[in-house]
Amino acid sequence: MKPRLRQVLIINTIFLVVLSISNIGSAEPVCKSELVPLSSVEPIYPPDSARHGYSWVVVEFLIDVRGLPQKIKVLKSSTSVFERSAMTAIQKWRYPPRETSCIHQVKIEYIFEDAESSD
Repeated sequence: MKPRLRQVLIINTIFLVVLSISNIGSAEPVCKSELVPLSSVEPIYPPDSARHGYSWVVVEFLIDVRGLPQKIKVLKSSTSVFERSAMTAIQKWRYPPRETSCIHQVKIEYIFEDAESSD
C-alpha cells in the first residue's frame, strides 16, 4: 500500500537573549541568561491557517518574582494570525521563582510540513 501524505504541525520555541532595550516600557532588567520554563503550553495552531506553511512570532514579556509571565507583548511576527495564539500560550508558562523580575523574549515558529502516513 502506497503511503499517503498528511500535514504535520511542528512548533519550535527559541529562547532569545535580549540584546536591546526592552519595548515593554519598564525599568526592569533583562534576563541575563537563557531561561527555560518549568512548564509550558504549546500554542494552538489557528484553524484554517495551513496555507501559511511557516510563520513565526517574537514575544517579549516580564517574568515576575513568582516566575509568572506578565506584560506580554508581540514585538514582530510574519503574520498577525498567530499572535493571539502565542500570547495565550505564554500566559500559561511557569518559570522558577526569581529574586527580581526581568524581561525575556522568545520566538515561536509554526511549521507545517508534509509527512508520509501509512494509515
